[in-house]
Amino acid sequence: MDKIEYRRNDLLRKYFNCNSAKEMLSEVFSDLEKNNKVVCAVYVNGQELSDEGQKNIDMEIEEVDFLEIEYCDHFDFYAEFLDSTKSFLQDLIAICPHMSQALSEANYQVFHKMFTDFADSMESFISALYFVQNESGQKIAEDKWKAQEKRLSAVLQQMLDAYSDSDYVVLADLIEYEMMDDLKVWYKIIDRLSKDGESTAAGKEAVG
Repeated sequence: MDKIEYRRNDLLRKYFNCNSAKEMLSEVFSDLEKNNKVVCAVYVNGQELSDEGQKNIDMEIEEVDFLEIEYCDHFDFYAEFLDSTKSFLQDLIAICPHMSQALSEANYQVFHKMFTDFADSMESFISALYFVQNESGQKIAEDKWKAQEKRLSAVLQQMLDAYSDSDYVVLADLIEYEMMDDLKVWYKIIDRLSKDGESTAAGKEAVG
């Protein structure tokens, strides 16, 4: 990870046309994006800004004494994202047998906790798939990707419906025979993309 640092005079000289710190940050981010860089962290006057703080910073440029931005190459960011997604998937796959066991033992209190955590994690994973699809450049295989994505969402919805109805027999079957298999398919897809890099051709072959 690399970083750039600006003192107040540097900012005033380079971004003299900006009327606010918010506008100035937007220009800095744009410059990095043009060079295929991804912003990882932003510090203003020694304080780290959250994503929301970066969007809504309410300061004049003159109030910014020191700006530090940590960034990385877009390819490295994408590769790291794929690796973290693989780890995330491994955790999701690993919890499935434990949920099934809790149901078979009628240990519903334990199951409820695991399932609610699992459902929340699945929503996060499905959101992550949008990013992966866009970055991997899947064009020809987009229909297959979407079909697999639609199937995963459908199975998750069936699980949520069965959970709402306290239909633990159906829920156990969905976990063991549907969800686990789907997650393993996604692991293979993400693993292939991770190994082949972010090229368009690799993205097409991963689902094809």
